[in-house]
Amino acid sequence: MKRTVKLIAVDKRYKESSYPFRPVYSERLGTYKTGQHIDPAIPETSGNLTLDEMTGEVKLSEDKRKRFPYVIKPEVQINFVNGQEFDLTKEKDGTPVNPKDVALFNLLREEAWFVSPSKDKLIPRKHYFYIKDDLFEAEQRVKKSDMAYRAEKFIREEMTPEGLRDIALVLSYKLKDFNYKAEKFTDIMLKDRLLELCKSKPEKILECKESGTSDDIYVLKLALHGIIKRRGNDFYTDTGSLIGTDLEQVKKYMRMDDNTMTVSKWNRLLADIEGRLPQQPKEDPQHTSDESPNSKKENLYEEIKDKDIAELRKFAGSKRYPKSEWSEITSESQMIKYLLGKVK
Repeated sequence: MKRTVKLIAVDKRYKESSYPFRPVYSERLGTYKTGQHIDPAIPETSGNLTLDEMTGEVKLSEDKRKRFPYVIKPEVQINFVNGQEFDLTKEKDGTPVNPKDVALFNLLREEAWFVSPSKDKLIPRKHYFYIKDDLFEAEQRVKKSDMAYRAEKFIREEMTPEGLRDIALVLSYKLKDFNYKAEKFTDIMLKDRLLELCKSKPEKILECKESGTSDDIYVLKLALHGIIKRRGNDFYTDTGSLIGTDLEQVKKYMRMDDNTMTVSKWNRLLADIEGRLPQQPKEDPQHTSDESPNSKKENLYEEIKDKDIAELRKFAGSKRYPKSEWSEITSESQMIKYLLGKVK
């Protein structure tokens, strides 16, 4: 299948005249950046052309002549023009039909600062041209459409209203243009906003499926209810001590053994606010016997049944149970079984 791409001018100066260009010399690399050069930071370029091979001072080996049938000469000026086409068609064995066009296109795509890789990535006053690549653009549209489908499926089928409010906290923290205020959004209004985001930024919705999101939600809930304080992206204890300048630092703080009791306190406060603490039975003056082990287990189960593995580990730490006994447990069910087994 024949494949061509086209260079389109957006700067009126170059719609009728050519843009002269020579590859840039890099002091760091000690060579010209032609798209055929060697960059030690990119292992895949290790077999590319040396400076002497580019300039013709050294003849190419047979292998390199096959790999680089057209060599971009750094001292030769290249004139790019509006509407210029590049034939990127390949033979069945993968070799290019037009090696010169492929080499010049790679130079434009990788090293020409004045060219945007596509129209949607064009930056006014920085880029003078963009590359019109119908195949690439179709692939990108299909990729984004697939992501949008998965994101919408996640919102519609996998999330409860409470779950939608939880991820809205995360999105409000990570996206400047998504400002979530719980008191101003009904469930249907929030779902509508999230479905719109599935179309414009599906990748951000899908990031909320990643395993670390539950910890992000926990931290943001602490801040939402004032258990910890948030100023911008910084988080503080209720006494004003800095916990971290982003979510990752706060989560690191929470994992530190020295902070186990503090985190346990946060857990209890949050559980109380959200109504997850078991209700204490009214004292019966005629019943003075101690609570039975079964009753204790039932109360404990009600307290911990909805916790995730991280919260269960923190609970075990708050009880001063030996870490060697529970540090290797990775499932919530096994951790709950372990904790219930400690009740006497």
